[in-house]
Amino acid sequence: MIMLLAVVLSGVYAESAAAETIGADELLEWNQRRTGIQKTGMIVLGSWAAANFAVSGFYMTRTSDRDFYFHQMNVFWNVVNLGIAGFGYIGAAGSPLDLALAETIHEFRSFSRILAINAALDVGYVMAGFYLKSRGNQSEQHMERLIGYGNSIILQGSFLFTFDVVLALINRSAVLGLADAAAVELTAIPGGIGARFSW
Repeated sequence: MIMLLAVVLSGVYAESAAAETIGADELLEWNQRRTGIQKTGMIVLGSWAAANFAVSGFYMTRTSDRDFYFHQMNVFWNVVNLGIAGFGYIGAAGSPLDLALAETIHEFRSFSRILAINAALDVGYVMAGFYLKSRGNQSEQHMERLIGYGNSIILQGSFLFTFDVVLALINRSAVLGLADAAAVELTAIPGGIGARFSW
């Protein structure tokens, strides 16, 4: 499954430097689209974190046992999500837009590769959540905490998996559109997608 994710979600590999087959203004628009996808993704992630702070922060004061620990882990987890969203947005906003075609494709590819790695990690998070729940059912002393934390990690991992896959597919669709506009032939290769430029 992880290998399938890597092939489907990974980016583009430029086999050689090519003459520009797309106008500078149009290429600028593609780079704006690239950073727009990244910034929108970080806004979604930050909004998810903020919603978790609001909802779980509220319910932490009104619940106990496994429900309390569920909401507590939601808050803890989303401190990290909010940090990633903030730094990711700043990075996308500061990304250069005056890139050559091969560099633009490379940037699309790098972002897709990050998302593919993250999606694989998300599967691990969900599995870790189920493991904690299983341990909780075998532990009287820490049962409520382990089950609550496990449920939270399953939720957070599932959201992040969906988020990363959807964002990777949007990014992939954009780079395929760029390839079509620039007369670049894309072919699947191990670990990514190959690009053959026509000029």
